[in-house]
Amino acid sequence: MESRSTSCFEGINRVYRNAVVNQIRLRFKEVFPKTWLDELKSPFKQEEWERIQTHAELPRSTGELNSGLKDEFDILSVNHFYNIFDKYFDDIFMNISDNAEVKRRQKQKILGWTKTVKTLRDPVLGHPAEDDITFPDAFRMLDTAVRILGFINQDAAQKLQEIRDNINSDDKGMYNLILYRPIEGSTLPSKEWIVPRFVGRKRELDKLMKWFKDTESRVWLLAGDGGKGKTAIAYQFATNILNKPLGDLEIVIWMSAKARRFVSGRSVDIDSPDFDDLRSALDRVLEAYAAIELEEEMDINERKNTCLNYLKELPALVILDDIDSLEGKNIEAMNFFVRDANITPSKVLLTSRRVPFGFEPTVTQISGLEDSDSINFIKSRIELYDIDSSQFTNKIMKRIQRACDGSPLFIEDLLRLCKVGETPMRAIEIWRDRDGNAAREYALKREYDMFSITTQKVLLTCALFDSSVSLTDIAAVLNISTEEVRSSIRELQESFLVSKPHIIESIPRFDLNQNTKKLVVDINHGTDLSNRLKRIIKGITDRPQQTRSKRETIGRYIRQALSCIKLNRYYDAEQTLLKAINYHPENPDLYGMLGLVYKSWQPQQRYSDALNAFTRADDLKSSKQDMYWHWCQMELKRKEWTSATKIAKLGLDQVDFDSIPLLYASGYAHSRLAKDMFQQFQYGRAEQEAQTARLQLDKALKAFVKANNLKTRLVSFYRSTFRAIALNYELLIRINKAQQNFGLLPKHEDNLAKSLNNWLKECPNDIDALTERERLVYIFPNIKHNLDG
Repeated sequence: MESRSTSCFEGINRVYRNAVVNQIRLRFKEVFPKTWLDELKSPFKQEEWERIQTHAELPRSTGELNSGLKDEFDILSVNHFYNIFDKYFDDIFMNISDNAEVKRRQKQKILGWTKTVKTLRDPVLGHPAEDDITFPDAFRMLDTAVRILGFINQDAAQKLQEIRDNINSDDKGMYNLILYRPIEGSTLPSKEWIVPRFVGRKRELDKLMKWFKDTESRVWLLAGDGGKGKTAIAYQFATNILNKPLGDLEIVIWMSAKARRFVSGRSVDIDSPDFDDLRSALDRVLEAYAAIELEEEMDINERKNTCLNYLKELPALVILDDIDSLEGKNIEAMNFFVRDANITPSKVLLTSRRVPFGFEPTVTQISGLEDSDSINFIKSRIELYDIDSSQFTNKIMKRIQRACDGSPLFIEDLLRLCKVGETPMRAIEIWRDRDGNAAREYALKREYDMFSITTQKVLLTCALFDSSVSLTDIAAVLNISTEEVRSSIRELQESFLVSKPHIIESIPRFDLNQNTKKLVVDINHGTDLSNRLKRIIKGITDRPQQTRSKRETIGRYIRQALSCIKLNRYYDAEQTLLKAINYHPENPDLYGMLGLVYKSWQPQQRYSDALNAFTRADDLKSSKQDMYWHWCQMELKRKEWTSATKIAKLGLDQVDFDSIPLLYASGYAHSRLAKDMFQQFQYGRAEQEAQTARLQLDKALKAFVKANNLKTRLVSFYRSTFRAIALNYELLIRINKAQQNFGLLPKHEDNLAKSLNNWLKECPNDIDALTERERLVYIFPNIKHNLDG
């Protein structure tokens, strides 16, 4: 197999360089038929041009190269493309939009890519080192060149892409974690707000994925009656895309036009939908890109053009939930996304109860759950609510499905009747007698009555707040201790009425599902308790509003910095965050994002600045797993294994001791440190580090089982963890052979065989699982008899 340096030489010096030179030659001779040579020289000083000529002619004059020069274009190398692109961008890149702002930003992006190729190429291909180029650098160099060729020569881009995809890796798993990271800065609401546990709908999700991969189709519609699961399907699809993005997708934007929600068999008004007309829809998009503060003086047409620029430069998946709420002139908002945004690479997914005229070819009709999906959904809720499953035969579950017309919303609430003691058949009878309309409210009321008075008050308080609520918020409203609140919250979580907390500005906050929230308010509507709590909440909401305002402001700064990073505008990202830090000097999230800016900086990473920013974020007790992962990743890339182990430990201690990325990073770093110690003949220290690596990697696998989340971006960590475990056992065998501890070898060889079996069993399509298995059997033939198959 070719070395990565050889593949890069072939891809960059031949495919990329030749395609670009041919494009420059073609365009210059078309645009400047008589003066093309003068134009070609003009981006360079005279002495620089003379050096370029000498450099090209010297190997030919000495006989090192036999090929002659076709013309002056042939003396160009990759190093000269930036100057020419900068001056003659419009002439070389003809397919860029006519919009001046879009063209300016696209030029900035392509010039940044050009500089990246040059920066990575010079030290590797210009002055080859003894070691092969690393996989991340090789992949990045070739991938960036593919993006440039995509604008000028599709055949060359395809050829270069094949070279990119075939480069070999001694550490591909590590880079997969970078390649398949989640999209940052997106605007999905919390999972608990939409659907606590999603089940089935494979046919609908597969159809949406097929649409998403279709480069010619931009808009799709999910249509169906209320309560059938349109929003849940759209949310699950957005989550799938978010966790393993495809193509050039940069952001997922969730926008709800709901002026009403389907609750208790009827429509209930919503105080503040995400958008209800064209202007609020455009502002919502600009907020997602964190650009709204720049657009206050723009009229509606300028807003539209700015949104289109963003949707083209930073492609989005936009979900418009419940477009039925858009009526009259407000239909302009839908028209913008369906018609105007159709010229961008962004995708738009809509949900609606009806199918608007013209959408018939691009719609998925959502009906109630059927067959195995309904059975699996009912089983999932039986397990979730901890109901005795022995009462639910397949026949009973099919009756529930029919009684509720397959509506996930209705099925959940029918099962709540079972949760409070009704038999399944009695619950079905109650449901049918009440015709479903009042049954949902009745089911929750039965459960509500079983709670203590304090817990009822806590649940109602959570429902009356407009947003997430903290323990101290609830305690202040009810004038009780936080310990009493905590006890009630635990009781409500056991009934799956209140979500697990999420951390906002270092404070745990709790959410209610949107449907539960409305039901709780409904069953308490007009009571003295409800009216009294509303007055108290209204009297203290200034402080929470200020907190939310501060949080939203910080979020905008962070999203703006992310947009700048994606556009290679690192200085702008830095200045955005420094300005934010000036106003909010103790916010750890701003320092964590600043560290990411310095880590991502091109052409040269600003390591010292990144280290200072990440360290400051940790000092301020950052609760962001991603911050510690980016920091750890920076040290891993520098092969600073000891530092990486310490950072991973900081993150595990501070954020989550079950964090899969950080457990993997810790195990990987300890294993690489063990390898270094082994190569330095420090066998005792090497074995100690390898055993620590084994423990951390085993914890990562256990965390996977606990998370039950292998279909997301974490699958890359899953494969990489198996690979790291196998290589770590290989190292333990080598260490014990070097120490002549032959008695331990059978145990390590057995563990190595088991790890290879598990790897192939869990990841049968992972090519590394097969290649590593063949390699290790060749080195350690004793393990062969313990291998499956």
